[in-house]
Amino acid sequence: MTSFIRFHLFQMKYMLGIQDLRYRIRTTPGLIPKLLALFAPLLLLAAIVVTPYIFILYLCYEMVSMVGSAEHYLTLILFLAQILILFFALLSSFTAMFGRKDHEFLSALPIPKRHIYMSTVLHVYASGVLSAAFVLIPSVIIYGLGQGFSLQMILMSIPAVFLVPVLPVCLAYAFVLICMRLIAYCPFREQLATVFGVVFLVGYMIFNYSFSAKFNAWFASFDFVGLFERSGWFSTLIKLLPGVYLTRMTMIGNLWYALAAFGAIVLISGALLTGMYWIGSKSFFAVRASLTMHANRKKTQARYKSGKPFWAYMKKEFRGLIRCPVYVMNGLIGILMGPVMLICITADAGLGSTRLMGEMLYGETGNAKWLILPALIVMGVVYFVVSTISVVPGSSYSREGLSRWVTQVAPVSLQTDFMGRAIASLILFWIGDLLTFGTGWFIFRFAFSDGIVFLLSLLISAIPCVFVSLYIDFRKPKLVWEKEAEAMKRNTNTFISMLLSWLVAILSILPMGLYMFDCLNKTLCLTLTLAVPVVLAVAGVSIVLNKLNRRIVV
Repeated sequence: MTSFIRFHLFQMKYMLGIQDLRYRIRTTPGLIPKLLALFAPLLLLAAIVVTPYIFILYLCYEMVSMVGSAEHYLTLILFLAQILILFFALLSSFTAMFGRKDHEFLSALPIPKRHIYMSTVLHVYASGVLSAAFVLIPSVIIYGLGQGFSLQMILMSIPAVFLVPVLPVCLAYAFVLICMRLIAYCPFREQLATVFGVVFLVGYMIFNYSFSAKFNAWFASFDFVGLFERSGWFSTLIKLLPGVYLTRMTMIGNLWYALAAFGAIVLISGALLTGMYWIGSKSFFAVRASLTMHANRKKTQARYKSGKPFWAYMKKEFRGLIRCPVYVMNGLIGILMGPVMLICITADAGLGSTRLMGEMLYGETGNAKWLILPALIVMGVVYFVVSTISVVPGSSYSREGLSRWVTQVAPVSLQTDFMGRAIASLILFWIGDLLTFGTGWFIFRFAFSDGIVFLLSLLISAIPCVFVSLYIDFRKPKLVWEKEAEAMKRNTNTFISMLLSWLVAILSILPMGLYMFDCLNKTLCLTLTLAVPVVLAVAGVSIVLNKLNRRIVV
């Protein structure tokens, strides 16, 4: 047990980068003030995010307690916590088990294989504990302030944070193991994993919309008892998660019932973890063995075709993104998220039938500026999609990893390499823009002339985002990584790319905002909406190409 704890702590320090941070602090003078300067705005951003989150939890409690059903508030919070943990555990368990490249190395060392497997389980479980704490602790405090604190509630809420994530994490690991076992001998398992991830995320968004719509209906009617006891599928779904009612009983139930419920939760959690330790570990290494055997099979000789280097680099960029589920889920999923978000938002608000929200506001207020509001909403969603896709050019060179030298020594000019990558990313940007803006245009049906100007503004604003983000990653790529996710998620270049896309979005939408506040007329608003992205595109492309030419001369 001691060896497993030490091994797990070493793994956690390595994954969190604690050892690397200590080394950088010792070797880099003045790094601590820079880290503190970066930590201050992060605290401000956290406060901006947490404040409305706490307010929403408090508002939910007030609505529930208003009709005398305060105990159902904890039921709702516990249910949402388990669904949230299950969602993130499904996404991270695949990467933790099959996306890491150090399992083969660790298996050759004198380390029990079950320790290696349970270490990956505990990594996901630790993130589940953090999610449970983020949901349960403020909710219990809000409930205690309203209903009064008790020693039982305080004592039982602490182990609840550690027991609630057990069932979702075990379910996620079991599901991923079964799926990987089924597709182990499939030659297209990466593509199947990508399709599963996309379908799962879109399905989660649709489920979230359906649950929100049903929940809003009960909020409007104040029938919270019916929400938990007479709602059919929802009450059945809660009963399938025994931790919800048992955990609530431990905190606010009768003392003897609370002790019995706590003992039941501990027994269920212990049985699940024991099954994961003995059965899951065997299945895990059996699946990895079958995957390794399939990867080492005899491959047919590839047929090479000659062509222009520009098209070769562009195809290479597309294939490199599509072949890896991690890249699809982190970089390309935004292309589908935008239309789904617009459909869910407008369907819940009933805007699909009325078509023209701007005309309704215009009819009530008589102010013509409201006619541009639907386009402003759509452009905001489009720029959100652009910010998610911006990680593609922001990690183009980093995704090559230590094999970057192959493209560096290839007899192809730097401009050809750069332009092939840029056009590939630009095509992805434009696909996301057209799909999301086309969906919004179909729903809101704003004026044709305005729509053309806004669409051109979106398409042109993608150019500086792509070229500048790609050049940033070209100058200082992150080539040392073990998991594909690190090339995107733990890359400073992708963070800078997202900030850049938000800056371009603010500058491009600024004329529309000034028009809404009567600072500009409509003609000048449309002119600036189109002129600002053009200026940004010309300046961005000129600066990047000039720097590339200087680099070649040097």
